[in-house]
Amino acid sequence: MTSKLFKEIERLGLISKNEVNKQKIEKLSASRIIDFSEKTKEIITSKEMAREKSIFSFSASLSMGGGNYPCENLNCRFENVKKTAQFAALYSDRVYINYYANDYNHFEATKEPVVIDAMKSRMFNDLKLLCYLRPLIEGGKIILFRLR
Repeated sequence: MTSKLFKEIERLGLISKNEVNKQKIEKLSASRIIDFSEKTKEIITSKEMAREKSIFSFSASLSMGGGNYPCENLNCRFENVKKTAQFAALYSDRVYINYYANDYNHFEATKEPVVIDAMKSRMFNDLKLLCYLRPLIEGGKIILFRLR
């Protein structure tokens, strides 16, 4: 599932060698960003998650998992994700994180440049965090999920 996610993101040229391609994001339209959101949502959405039996499996809060609330700026979000990643690597079998990089539908297909710029900035930040978490995601220590 997660390797499929990163393959799709790489196929679109949004990341290369685990670095975010800012120029590619800058060229995207609002509708393309929403298309990306829908496509990755399909990859991540769990129809039915198996019940975890280990006492060393945890679910991160939205903010500790890298969500954009209560802080939207990358530095704040990165500090939260860094703490969660360290916890996942050192103390847990796995940590479940809500997949936040597909939550662009509330922007809707808009033509306002300010809103489109906000979408692009948010997408860049989301992908930056995913790249940071990638080794733990691919190693099964962090599980991305998105409930329907």
